Amino acid sequence: MDLKRIVIIFALPMVPACAIWNCLRASAEETSQEEGSSIAELHADLLETIACRLSIVDLLRFRCTCKAWRSASFNVSAVIDSKTYQTPWFFQFCLEGEFMLSDPSEQDDCYDIDIPELEDVTCIASNGGWLLLYRDDGLVFFFCPFSRARVDLPLLPLPLPRLLLHSELPKLVAAISSSPTSQDCIVCVINHRNSNTLVLNLIRRGATEWTTHEYHDGLEHLRTITCASYYHGVFYFMDSMDSLVTFSPEKIKWVLHKIVAPTLPFDAVKDYFSTRRMVEKLLSPPPIDMSVSIFICGTKLTGIDHDYYIHNEHFLQFGKERDFAYMYGVWIQPRLHYLPPSYSW
Repeated sequence: MDLKRIVIIFALPMVPACAIWNCLRASAEETSQEEGSSIAELHADLLETIACRLSIVDLLRFRCTCKAWRSASFNVSAVIDSKTYQTPWFFQFCLEGEFMLSDPSEQDDCYDIDIPELEDVTCIASNGGWLLLYRDDGLVFFFCPFSRARVDLPLLPLPLPRLLLHSELPKLVAAISSSPTSQDCIVCVINHRNSNTLVLNLIRRGATEWTTHEYHDGLEHLRTITCASYYHGVFYFMDSMDSLVTFSPEKIKWVLHKIVAPTLPFDAVKDYFSTRRMVEKLLSPPPIDMSVSIFICGTKLTGIDHDYYIHNEHFLQFGKERDFAYMYGVWIQPRLHYLPPSYSW
């Protein structure tokens, strides 16, 4: 396939971006076996314009083709990362090392990807394109599934509750003050040790050990924590009803509240998965007879005026079948985070 044909295809306004990508990939395979003009000879301006029309997943494939294409897509990646508000994607944990990304704004945009690094882990927080992941041996790390960037944290102190992957809401819930690349980043991981005790493990950027704090007063009305957030130096931990406990890392101070709308300084969004009819998108056509149990980790969305925090959610669909099909996923904003090879916490 010659370069003129590629330019003609690109010039057609109704050609989908995926068709352009398939054309470029096929041409790259052909020209790698032929002498003469190379796909890398496409002008940088044309490559950048093509990159602008690709989905984020196809853009990642585009970047991996050669140095020229990676360079041409730099501005597009920067634009994606600079967007304040983006509709979150749904990142579904499937079988061993297999995952699926779905764009809720597009009916048919689902991508199967292979990420072996995420086997046997549970997502306990999602913020700004970063997932905070936990394994039962105490391993904790930030991970960006779009770029495979990873930041390892010191091991969490044990013992902690064992997480039954894909079969329950995580007993651990975390909140992140800022990006793990920020010097002021603080991570808080909280869980119920029992009905009378909350245990919070906290670590600051650059620290080598977690600090542990406990809270015991008036917890009889606080149910399973389904949302964790951070605002102006204070961490907020909410259940699915109207109870809230806050923690100030500077003052080492806990306060228990009862939520009376609209008292929160941000929006807390419940049932985000259900209201967007995501099960119909993930299971198409929807299996009427199937009983489905889906556990979803929420995320933070940065808006123009204020932030939005999506609660963790347990979606149930009862069908004729008695055995449930268990699924697990997380909401995540599409971001392309890249780190230097020597980067560390």
